[in-house]
Amino acid sequence: MKLRTIVMIAFITATAIACAQTGDWGAAKAQAATAIDSGDCAGAWNLVWPWARKGNIEARAILATGVVAAGLIPPGGHGDAISQFRHSVILAVHGAADGDRATTVFLRALIRDNLISDMGGDRLKRCLDADTPPRTCVAGAINDGFVPDFEDYSREIDAYTSTPDAPAASCRLGEGALEQPLPVQQVQ
Repeated sequence: MKLRTIVMIAFITATAIACAQTGDWGAAKAQAATAIDSGDCAGAWNLVWPWARKGNIEARAILATGVVAAGLIPPGGHGDAISQFRHSVILAVHGAADGDRATTVFLRALIRDNLISDMGGDRLKRCLDADTPPRTCVAGAINDGFVPDFEDYSREIDAYTSTPDAPAASCRLGEGALEQPLPVQQVQ
């Protein structure tokens, strides 16, 4: 399956809806899928990011998987592996806050497949595996310094977007993006 097709499917079916959707979110999500399919990652980011900022868990999950699957580079980013991983983890942690199963599976895969246990990832995974409310696990990850709270992360992204000549969101389809199905697609 071509990467673009995988990414488009991810944008359409990335996660179960963890918060109420409005018709506007559905339209933004569909337009973002079309933008990604045409290679317009900046357009897709600009459609999904405002929803992620407002607390839409599905939007955060879509951006997290986009960073991994499509090589989505958030505004101001350089696309290096460490920055990409950081963005993906932050978005996935905050996407899992309301207990979205698909995002939690994706987050566990990120933790399992990377050497981040000494940074708090192992503690977060144990918390998610226990019968602990995900929001409590996310609060612990923030308190441990594993991830910033979402407001701080949003301010960071906004600082990049307000800086003249800062790179817009972009992606490297086929360059460094995963050529395998997304973990979130495996959850029904």
